[in-house]
Amino acid sequence: VKDIQRLLGFANYYRTFIPAFATLAAPLTRLLQKKVPFQWGTVEQRAFERIKDAFTKEPILQHPDPCRPFVVEADASDVAVGAVLLQARQDGGLLFPCAYHSRKLNSSERNYTIWEKE
Repeated sequence: VKDIQRLLGFANYYRTFIPAFATLAAPLTRLLQKKVPFQWGTVEQRAFERIKDAFTKEPILQHPDPCRPFVVEADASDVAVGAVLLQARQDGGLLFPCAYHSRKLNSSERNYTIWEKE
């Protein structure tokens, strides 16, 4: 349990750089609950590998230009919500990420409709 706490503590510091971090980490954070028996299975291993990969493979954030418009894209699942702040390149090309945000939903929020979650 201590190793998972350390991993999530480290990864949580960088969560704004990792899209859908709360969803990726959900299987591991579940193991930290008091009433959940600690069992490391394929779901937990996959979550660990995906978090590890996110540190090296996700798009690099770029500094935003406050003079240009932003685009916010949001998404929700049964366990978490997430959003990305985007901005077009100066030449009007593809959107690049400026920031990510995600968090787990609490038990009452999980009952919301998809429209309320997003």
